[in-house]
Amino acid sequence: MASASTSALLFKDATIIVFAKAPEPGKVKTRLTTQLSPEQAANLHQQLALRTLHMATQTLLARVELWCAPNSTHPFFQHCQKKYSLTLHEQVGDDLGQRMHHAIDNVLTRSKYCLIIGTDCPELSHQHLEDTFSSLRDAHNCVITPATDGGYVMLGLTQSNPMLFTDIKWGNDSVYEATIARLKSLSWHWQSKTALNDIDRPSDLTLLQGIDLPAPLSF
Repeated sequence: MASASTSALLFKDATIIVFAKAPEPGKVKTRLTTQLSPEQAANLHQQLALRTLHMATQTLLARVELWCAPNSTHPFFQHCQKKYSLTLHEQVGDDLGQRMHHAIDNVLTRSKYCLIIGTDCPELSHQHLEDTFSSLRDAHNCVITPATDGGYVMLGLTQSNPMLFTDIKWGNDSVYEATIARLKSLSWHWQSKTALNDIDRPSDLTLLQGIDLPAPLSF
C-alpha cells in the first residue's frame, strides 16, 4: 500500500519513523526468553510491531516510514508494506545510535519535523504522537518521551546532531539521562513528556494484561 496522501495528513510536513527488527526467533526480545520460548518471544515482537504500525498509520497525522533491520526483504516487512500506508527503508549503521542518526538525518531532508519510535510500547497512542508534533511545531527542537526502564520510547526532532546518538550505552537504564545531558549541552529548546512502559523484560509481561494485540502471522 502506498503512503497516505499528504493532503489528508494533519502534519503535512512531518514524518513518523518506526524502527523494527525482523521477527526472527533468537534475535528479538531475547531478554524475555527466561519466560518465553524464542518462538513465543518473536511472535510477541511481531504482535507489538503490528499494533504500533496500525496505530501510527491510522492516525493520519503524518507520513509513516518503516525502517527495517537487518533489511526490508523479510516477509513480515513485505506484509506490512501491503497492509499499511507506509514505505519501507533499511537501517544503516553499526549500532542503534548510528542507525537512528542515519534515519533521522535522511528524513529531515524531506520533512520539517520527525519523530522516531520503536515497537515495544503498547501504551503509545495517537494522542502521544499528536502532542509531540504539536510541541515540535511550537518551536521545540526536541521532544522526548521517557521509558520507565530508563530509556525512551519516542524522540521528536526538528534538527539532528550526532551528539544525541554517539557513545550512548543503548539498552541500559541510563539512556534517557544521558540524552537529556546531551540536550542540555546543545542548548536546544526541548521538552520531556510523561514516561511510558516498554515491554522488554520478563517483569514487563504483566503490563500486557488488558492490552489488545493482533494475532501473530505465520511465514
